[in-house]
Amino acid sequence: MRILALSHDLPSPYFSDTLPVFHFLRNLSQVHGHQITLVTFYSERGSKADLQMLAQFCTIGGIFPIKRTISMHQKTLEFISNTVIHNLLTRFESGITAADFYFSSSMAHRVEDLLQEENDLVYLTWPMGDYVRHASAPKVLQLFDALDEWNAQVSKSHRGVQKYVDLATSLLFEKFERGITEFNVSLIPTQRDKTLVGRWSPSADIRVVPLGVDTESFKPGDFLDQRPSLIFVSDMSGAPTVTNVIFFYTKVYPIICRAIPEVRLYLVGRNPAPEIARLSLDPSVVVTGYVESVKPYLARAHVFVAPMITGTGMKNKVLEAMAMGKSIVSTAEGARGLDVVPGEHLLLADDPMAFAQCVIALLKDEGKRRFLGANARALVERKYSWEVVTGLMNMIIEETAGNRRTA
Repeated sequence: MRILALSHDLPSPYFSDTLPVFHFLRNLSQVHGHQITLVTFYSERGSKADLQMLAQFCTIGGIFPIKRTISMHQKTLEFISNTVIHNLLTRFESGITAADFYFSSSMAHRVEDLLQEENDLVYLTWPMGDYVRHASAPKVLQLFDALDEWNAQVSKSHRGVQKYVDLATSLLFEKFERGITEFNVSLIPTQRDKTLVGRWSPSADIRVVPLGVDTESFKPGDFLDQRPSLIFVSDMSGAPTVTNVIFFYTKVYPIICRAIPEVRLYLVGRNPAPEIARLSLDPSVVVTGYVESVKPYLARAHVFVAPMITGTGMKNKVLEAMAMGKSIVSTAEGARGLDVVPGEHLLLADDPMAFAQCVIALLKDEGKRRFLGANARALVERKYSWEVVTGLMNMIIEETAGNRRTA
């Protein structure tokens, strides 16, 4: 098929919000033989190496710059000006791109030109929805989580002007989710997120396609720290991550330290918020900031912790830990969307004491760590490699395009 793909940022295997798009497009092209034309925004985090990788399986139909790292003052002014332009001077309808700063007249003109060409299908990430609402080709929308629920959780930690921006954004997210019936199919990683989105749009065709993991890149290794070590991996800048890390450090970690004083905690991920950066004052805690690769840190850790008490969507970092054969202790939220059996693939605990006891037990039991790690690796090979999940996605898009041809 000829697929026109639209992405809110350059698809890259190094960033969680574009990693699925990168692997979906690569496998749709290289495994399933589809011809893909990509139009994308390109933020300051993009690289020529990413473009070179994309060029191996996509035709680059257009690249448009966008700034992700601007001040709150700039964001507020841009929000106001874009909303005015968006609602008064364009025919866009939902307003969602204005709220998230993805409005671009240059992008709109380029997409309009490409929609005049023959496309069997349009695949797009959710911020790009306004650009193709009137396209005649079947449209498959990629959602990464329940947007309105995610914003509701994030807004709890904000004050001042940001609170008002959160309120406006929440209304636009709700309006967007109510309008997803305009897309033929929407893809989302978990059943819970499908239910949350479906409350606003019960007649929408929403399909669950989980995230995957690169099982060739993420493999088990034998090197471990000499000291018992724990690892948590995430983008360390977001409000949900701060909530999760502080919960673990204040409620769970002290119990572990009392039982195993020599334990070490690695907090791995870029842009640590001040609340997280300050934890490096504890000599048992390592806050890495940006790292070229998380794999060496995952390899050396005895236990991967996923203490999520807030969040939406599916946690690809948990999948990466599973692929590397790590023993994992997670809350129910951290394992959301994974077809795991507690005690067989990982350990689950929501109560701080229970969570700590699970970690302590694993740190003291190498056999149990190996058992869980081997089972976790086998599960991702069977159900969560990118080849497997893209196969599920491919069936859906071929069905969607086929429905148009037989209509």
